[in-house]
Amino acid sequence: MVDSGFFITQFSANQLPYSSLISEMTGLGGDPYATMGAINEILFVGCQNCRDEMRVAGIVPLLMQSASPLATMCTRPVASAADLAGLRASTIGSPEARWARALGMTPMRTSIVDILPALQLGQSDCTIIGTSWIRSYGLEDTVKGVIDMPQGIIAGAAPITFNRDSWARIAKEDQARIIGLMPAAVWDYVTNAYLLPDAEVKAALSARIPFAPGDDEMHRRWAGFQEGEVAALKALARDRKLADGDAVVDRMVATFRIWHERLLPAFKGDRAKFEAVLNERVFSKYPF
Repeated sequence: MVDSGFFITQFSANQLPYSSLISEMTGLGGDPYATMGAINEILFVGCQNCRDEMRVAGIVPLLMQSASPLATMCTRPVASAADLAGLRASTIGSPEARWARALGMTPMRTSIVDILPALQLGQSDCTIIGTSWIRSYGLEDTVKGVIDMPQGIIAGAAPITFNRDSWARIAKEDQARIIGLMPAAVWDYVTNAYLLPDAEVKAALSARIPFAPGDDEMHRRWAGFQEGEVAALKALARDRKLADGDAVVDRMVATFRIWHERLLPAFKGDRAKFEAVLNERVFSKYPF
């Protein structure tokens, strides 16, 4: 019905059980650029089952996206793990719910558009979302405290996705030109859609909303939570009856670690180096 659009794999877990695993890897993300690199490499290079699902569904993704690091924001001032214990948290994904439990909170699955009324009506005390979403979803007068220690990065959506037949009608040389634009598009996307708005919102609101970095206990729990996420992802793969689920998760996790531990120090803050690495590892091998 349409030629292209914004596609969210998380909403199609039954049809795309492998591809939608990427959207469950929120807890493994630390740096937005490294996360963008990792999820694009996973889909386009490291996960044949993911690509097979996309082909069967008639979907041609041009890139995968991540967002900016998540923060915990509440209707009262908060600064530590102890401040969060016993509170209710509106969460939009299962990784965020698991993190809330690790903090001693009670997660409440909530659609993003229902977070504001949940906080206003006292149905929940906190939420775990990106900083700029305070403005995007009208939370400026409701949120009274933010812990902006990075707490995972939502990933797994494909912001530019073609219908397979529409993509096939594009000349091969033009397809190649389009794919050649993707490394730069990845940098621009995460910078302009997330990181700059985060900084703008924090600067605008920090005079009346306290932003805290989180205490040692919160950082300790985060480290333990990240280690446990591998087991959680494998359990999810088993629930989906993916015969090779453990191996798939291991490969995905290994890719995240390569991008965060080995590649990130080499390109951090350098757009040209990032684009070169992303093109070499991913888009020069684009398989669609």
